Amino acid sequence: MLLLSQRNGFQQTGLLSYRTQVVILIISLFVIAQTLRAQTPRLSGVTISIERISTEQGLSNSLVRAITQDKQGFIWIGTDNGLNRYDGKEFTVFTHSADTNSLSDNTVWSLCEDREGLLWVGTTRGLNRLDPRTMNFKKYFNEPNTPLSLSNDEIRSIYQDRIGVIWVGTARGLNKFEER
Repeated sequence: MLLLSQRNGFQQTGLLSYRTQVVILIISLFVIAQTLRAQTPRLSGVTISIERISTEQGLSNSLVRAITQDKQGFIWIGTDNGLNRYDGKEFTVFTHSADTNSLSDNTVWSLCEDREGLLWVGTTRGLNRLDPRTMNFKKYFNEPNTPLSLSNDEIRSIYQDRIGVIWVGTARGLNKFEER
């Protein structure tokens, strides 16, 4: 049988005081929280596999800055040494060269496939648009004293919004890109 008494505004039982019960509750919650946090999440019946893909398999560089998958299923990987297209078995590498249809620079920062299936590639030296049907690049650069050009050639991020506008983040600001 528990005996209740009122002393100093706190209700006490004959076995444990209210304060002692609160302390025990707080300690119990702390111990439970620490135990849950320390447990490794487990998915029943799921095995997780990690495969490392490196320059030994054909990747042009180990420093990977951007990854996207296109509508055909190819994985596009931007590195410090070019753009890589991976079909699950082999790599095709696109790099800068004297050819006017090549990538503007080998350091690829960002990738985005648009609604039409064109791949936008942001590099340290300009914005590139790859047409996968012809494998040709069209390049866009900052033109000093031209307000309708990119704010900077160092393209850090690319995004296409719901209405189809391409947004380009550079080292010197945000650009709303609409080709006319």
